[in-house]
Amino acid sequence: MNSATVWTTMWQQADILRILLALISGIVVGFIYFQSLRWSVNRIHTFKHKWTVFGAVALFRIALFFTVLVLVAGKNIALLVIYLLAFFFTKILIIWHEKHRLIQDKSKDENDNV
Repeated sequence: MNSATVWTTMWQQADILRILLALISGIVVGFIYFQSLRWSVNRIHTFKHKWTVFGAVALFRIALFFTVLVLVAGKNIALLVIYLLAFFFTKILIIWHEKHRLIQDKSKDENDNV
């Protein structure tokens, strides 16, 4: 079986609801992933066992990512690709937004100090 036939079969098996579910799940998991990372980095100094908390939150993020991946995509490569693209696109948007926010905050601090 050639690769074109495999992709055609995968797209035919993926109905529109599963495609939307993969897309929405990728976006939601990407957002939760980044927010939990932000939470663990911002709060790590308040915990006695810093590395334990950071490791536990990291394991949560990994488990969340792969659990949703398996539940949504299963063995369908097309759904897997949609989920991964939505996840990484969401992460890129969040990183872009945070970068611009940090630049604005830095320029605001520099203007306040002048």
